[in-house]
Amino acid sequence: LHSLPTLINFFRGALARAQEELREAKIRGEWVTTSSESVNILERLKYLTDKTTGWLYTKLSRSLFDAHRTLFGLKVAARVMQEENQLTWEEWQLFVTGAHVDPASNNL
Repeated sequence: LHSLPTLINFFRGALARAQEELREAKIRGEWVTTSSESVNILERLKYLTDKTTGWLYTKLSRSLFDAHRTLFGLKVAARVMQEENQLTWEEWQLFVTGAHVDPASNNL
C-alpha cells in the first residue's frame, strides 16, 4: 500500500494530465469555447472524470496479468455504472455471489 501523500500526488498528477488533455482538445477544436457562459461545469467534470478513469485503467492494466486485467476492467466498469445509477448494489451482489437457491426446494 502507498502512503496518503503518495496517493494525493498521484491523483494531482492525473488531474494535471487530464487538464492538459482538455487544453489540447480545445486546440484541436474538439471542445466548445471556454467562455463561462458556454461551458457547462457538469460536462467539464464528466470529461475530466472519463479521461482520468481511462488514463488510470490504461496505466494500471499494463502491470496486470491478462486474467487480472479482465477482473480489474470488470470492477472499473461496474463502479462507473454504480456511480451513474445504472447498477444497484443488489444487482452487483447478485452478480458477484450468484443467486442463493434453497437446496431443500426443487425450484431451479
